[in-house]
Amino acid sequence: MPWCYLPPDDEGCAKGATPVPRARQNVLLELGYFLGRLGRDKVFALTRGTVEILSDFAGVVWEAMDGNGWKQTLGRELEAAGHAIDWNKVMRA
Repeated sequence: MPWCYLPPDDEGCAKGATPVPRARQNVLLELGYFLGRLGRDKVFALTRGTVEILSDFAGVVWEAMDGNGWKQTLGRELEAAGHAIDWNKVMRA
């Protein structure tokens, strides 16, 4: 299962509106590639902070990187996709 990391490294807005944090356009392009190639149910996205999420990416599993809960969620998603997960390492990281 591929995953994408979407940090708020950029800002964008409609003309005349207030800029909001968003991921860089190349990251969104890569996320779109994974969605088109593999399907929404096989892609995992990690976000940090407040990031604008486009409606085109509805159906993707999103997880905020706050605390350590995201590591468990990512581990569960990878395990469900057939990857062997060493939960001792996940819990220590």
